[in-house]
Amino acid sequence: MTSRTPTSEVHLAWFGFEDTHSVANDIAWGPDGWLYGAQGSTVSCRVTRPGINPPGAPGQYFEGCMVWRYHPDTREFEIFTEGGGNVFGLEFDTSGRLFSGHNGGGTRGFHYVQNGFYLKQGKSPGKFGPPENPFSFGELPMMPGGNIPHFSHNVIAINGSAMPDDWQGKLLGADPLHRHLVLSERSVRGASFTTRDLAFPVKNSDVAFRPVYMVNAPDGSVLIADFYERYIAHGQHYQSQIDPTSGRIYRLSAKGKQRDTDTRPDKKNRQSTPADSRSPEQVAPTDRRSAPWPTRRCGGSRRAAKTDWNQVWSGGAARPLGAASGRRT
Repeated sequence: MTSRTPTSEVHLAWFGFEDTHSVANDIAWGPDGWLYGAQGSTVSCRVTRPGINPPGAPGQYFEGCMVWRYHPDTREFEIFTEGGGNVFGLEFDTSGRLFSGHNGGGTRGFHYVQNGFYLKQGKSPGKFGPPENPFSFGELPMMPGGNIPHFSHNVIAINGSAMPDDWQGKLLGADPLHRHLVLSERSVRGASFTTRDLAFPVKNSDVAFRPVYMVNAPDGSVLIADFYERYIAHGQHYQSQIDPTSGRIYRLSAKGKQRDTDTRPDKKNRQSTPADSRSPEQVAPTDRRSAPWPTRRCGGSRRAAKTDWNQVWSGGAARPLGAASGRRT
């Protein structure tokens, strides 16, 4: 018997860590086969691709909040959308729509479309400046939700088979300051959504209970990461006044619902599910290079397979980046 030595390879480098919250965070597989990531409002990046960009390359610079994506096969890196408050956590619902949490009030989070220019937290009086595209004509707002105290740090769209039937498709938000989870319904508002809070299904009087992250688990339940700290301010973190051993993970599921024990999607037969009942994840292209959307790129010469309304709407935002330098051209 021979043993394998684990190996690692750096695909992306030079994300910024100037802040103590919502720096480079969350990696989520999109239904298009790209990896999506988030960047918070008070950091910057000069992203390079080691092994492709030459040493000393300036990388792709961006200051402030945004969502990026990366294709591990073609090694293309793109800014997917700009703005989004203080972006933390990314979530795709079963229709392939993208959401994130935020550390401000008045909302349960942001809903993103590609090449969108969204509200940037702390922009006034000019922290980040105007959107890069001079034809953006303003910024898209967060999802309105009424008088909501800050903040919903992370949101997910419930889709697990072990969760209550009347929760399916609704948003579940993690509010670490108020030590509870918030269940909200979505209503279509133009090309986006508005939300309405329904209940607080998980609450805890323990002052150290701090739900900061959630995920739909393969067994149909929801996993909740509890930071478990009495204080969650910036000062305690950068001064190392936190306990790295106190965090906890909870599982949330409905009474009477069985969790799925067949949790290996790579072993499932795609053809075993009727086509008319498959989710967007099941019908997503198997060729991860087939995503047609144009945007700003770091490397690669592939062009869009078709023109869509995002391209028309975004105007001059769809500018490629040279593979060698990572500089906008």
